[in-house]
Amino acid sequence: MSANLKAVSKSGPYAWIMLVALMIALVVAGQTLIPAYIDHRIDNYISNNRIKISGLIGQSRGTTSLHPIKLSDEDARLVNQGGIHTSNRPAAASHTIVIFSDYLCAYCKAADASMSSKFLSETSKSNLVFYEFPILSKDSSDLAELAVVANTVGLYNEFRQSMMKIARPNARDGIAFLERRGMKMAYIEKLRKSAGVAKTLQASKEMARKLGISATPAIIIDGTLVAGWNEKEIQKLLS
Repeated sequence: MSANLKAVSKSGPYAWIMLVALMIALVVAGQTLIPAYIDHRIDNYISNNRIKISGLIGQSRGTTSLHPIKLSDEDARLVNQGGIHTSNRPAAASHTIVIFSDYLCAYCKAADASMSSKFLSETSKSNLVFYEFPILSKDSSDLAELAVVANTVGLYNEFRQSMMKIARPNARDGIAFLERRGMKMAYIEKLRKSAGVAKTLQASKEMARKLGISATPAIIIDGTLVAGWNEKEIQKLLS
């Protein structure tokens, strides 16, 4: 660098003027291009992670400040077909309600309580689809596995309701529930390690990834997604 400056100094004042002009041009270009590049990256991140951002806002505030997101017809069809179906009223159903949840998520519990009480008249006439989406802890993953086990023997609704009522449930709670329903520990573990359970949970992860969901709860009503728990928006969609 010092050698280059010595060379410029020997070339006269015009070389210095050109060097200063070049430096100014680089500074101006940096002030223009770098913020534009940063803005572009931020815009792309928000566009590609709108559901994640909305969900995180929802979990921190107990509501979502971003608008509900209308899924494409194809995405709505796929998400409605997958998951665990606890009711099947294709002809008479008022709505199709899809819920991604984690048993240790406080807002998931609030959503579940409202769906089972305040919105019971609507949910009782709707197709309900649940996606086990354990993201918070090892206990979340254990309970998701046990929930799928419960589904294989027709106990999903009972299992879900029971675990949602416990503040911080864990695998022991889930196993105790299944044992009270007559299942032996050896059979529970056999089902838990089965390919079917792993396939169901993997399908949930892939669907969440496809839709950009990375926080819970995420509730989809008739193809419109509400990330986080927003009772007013849910009421609007169900009315």
